[in-house]
Amino acid sequence: MKPMSNRERIEAVLNGEKPDMIPFTAYFDQLPRGEMERSLRNEGLAIIEPMFIVKQVFPHSSMNRKHLWKDGQTQIRETWETPVGSIWRDLVFESGYGSEFTTDYFVKGPGDYKILEFIFHDMTFLPNFEEFLYVENRLGNDGMTFARTPRTPYQQLMIEWLGIERMAVDLYEQCEALMMVIELLEKRELEFIEVLRKSPARVIWIPDNITNEMIGKSRFEKYCQTSYRKYADVLHDTDKLIAVHMDGKLAGLSENIKNAPIDVIEAFTPPPDGDISVTDAQREWPDKILWLNFTSSMHLASYDQIVSYTRELVDSLIDKSHILVGITENIPSYRWSESLPAILSVLRDTPLD
Repeated sequence: MKPMSNRERIEAVLNGEKPDMIPFTAYFDQLPRGEMERSLRNEGLAIIEPMFIVKQVFPHSSMNRKHLWKDGQTQIRETWETPVGSIWRDLVFESGYGSEFTTDYFVKGPGDYKILEFIFHDMTFLPNFEEFLYVENRLGNDGMTFARTPRTPYQQLMIEWLGIERMAVDLYEQCEALMMVIELLEKRELEFIEVLRKSPARVIWIPDNITNEMIGKSRFEKYCQTSYRKYADVLHDTDKLIAVHMDGKLAGLSENIKNAPIDVIEAFTPPPDGDISVTDAQREWPDKILWLNFTSSMHLASYDQIVSYTRELVDSLIDKSHILVGITENIPSYRWSESLPAILSVLRDTPLD
């Protein structure tokens, strides 16, 4: 029998069918291009490319991004300019992996909420399906494209606009203003999802970065679960799948996730970094597809240790044909060329019967 392509393996799992090996995937920006990367793709490593296929356009406001040199490092200042005022945030490149890290958030006081309201009212959505089809055609059988959405309102405001501390304080001290912005953003994001409904994308990817330690059971149920339900109501009669990026500790949210109308738990992270084993996850969420994030700390281990860990991981699966293994977080530049071949060697040799 002819081996499946990288894309066909992914599609088989998404369609409830059996692939010829456990699919192994990596975000497109996690693989430095070169001979080793090409060899890995030829041996079964698929590329995943999330992209916005609905453009957010702001006719009456604008965001400017400026690079500054401060305190011996490059700092980024993002400034939103609107007719009712301006807000800004600062970011730096953290030293470990070079990721952007916010040091000062947009919302700094009660008066900034009116600016947020203006920005969210100003949003206009334009389909960008042609670019999606171009990328899909370019990837071919090498991988798959996700249709990316903004984070759900609560997660977006906490991660991108307010920060954790102000979110916690304003839930009490500025609750009315914060709730108005959440409701407005939820309304606008539903319009975004309505446009996505007509798109050619199969997987709708919500990059929520869920972890129980940050959101907690009650807020997850009140905000995120409610948003997922509304999105599902829009998409339920299409063949699209809703995938949510849940890469944190999820044990405290297990029942909520079970009841959430989502199809794929993407970036699910098993121990030692996560707190639910793949065995328990498959047992507790039998109707959901697990798209794993290979536990990041294991990339620092030796080749033999990674092989041993991966083998234990796949041997613990209840259903080996209903899961994917992914690379969704940065790997140290000096480790990926040893870590990824180790993982792939086990997945290629694992029988799915």
